[in-house]
Amino acid sequence: MFFTLKLSLLFQFLFLIATNCFSQHLTFSAGLKTSFITGTSRYIYSEKDQSLLFVGNAIIFSPKFYMLEKDNSSFSVETPFGVGLYSGAGYDNSNYFSYTLPVIINYNIGCKSTSDNTKNFGGYFGIGYGYEKISIDRIKYPLFNGVVLGPIFDAGITFGYTVKNIRRYMSVGMSYKKGTEANNFNGITIDLLLIP
Repeated sequence: MFFTLKLSLLFQFLFLIATNCFSQHLTFSAGLKTSFITGTSRYIYSEKDQSLLFVGNAIIFSPKFYMLEKDNSSFSVETPFGVGLYSGAGYDNSNYFSYTLPVIINYNIGCKSTSDNTKNFGGYFGIGYGYEKISIDRIKYPLFNGVVLGPIFDAGITFGYTVKNIRRYMSVGMSYKKGTEANNFNGITIDLLLIP
């Protein structure tokens, strides 16, 4: 576990270096996400390994640095930090605190790909690396430490809308995290962010 945490902190450090050297402007987004964590492990009431599913909801705060900007596209580095609660779907009603520390590099096009781009529609896709920790009950899950660490594949759409003559922007995204820990738990996340 200490190795995985150190690896995540290393990526955070590299993120800070990259953004200080290359960033052109910084934005902050906030929103919600729903995540599904799946894998095979032992549950206290089972005699053998079984497929487990954890479902969670979290609040996201996402600093995002834009760089290499053009009229209709850009690259960005973002860290959508999240804190929330998970539970075992269908077999464990307990709520477990969780937090996530990812770093993602995206290619953005169209709507809000730059601060001046006010098109109605756009999108993004990219890759990253993330550390997620679920503070599960180790008595119930003796073989799973609650860590999901691995590469992230990210994609989504951005769009603008008007409320009371005020122009606003939003993104809807989905990401897949391939776990590299011994239990190989994987994660799928759907997120909704308000873009300044």
